[in-house]
Amino acid sequence: MKSTLFRATAILALVLCFLPSVYSQVIKGDLIIGDTSQIHQVTTKRGDVFLGRVTQIQNTEVRFLFNKTIELTFQLTDLQEISVVDPPGSDKSTVTTGRGKNS
Repeated sequence: MKSTLFRATAILALVLCFLPSVYSQVIKGDLIIGDTSQIHQVTTKRGDVFLGRVTQIQNTEVRFLFNKTIELTFQLTDLQEISVVDPPGSDKSTVTTGRGKNS
């Protein structure tokens, strides 16, 4: 009985250790939804990179405006990172566009 309980506890502990890496996303910078002067970069777990603007984060979804006209919806679990990028021409601008490493 004790060994079964120990195994169950050990398995639960391992599962809980890995959950944050499965469901976590990183938001870098001071993301302000509704600030139309901000440029956001969304990176998916597949490696795709999109530049545009996050328009809404609600429950498990992120709504994103790509190319100022195309509305995209992402599941939070599909995203690796959301970043606020510096506007073009600023000294801190380091963003590249296009697809990530899986292109």
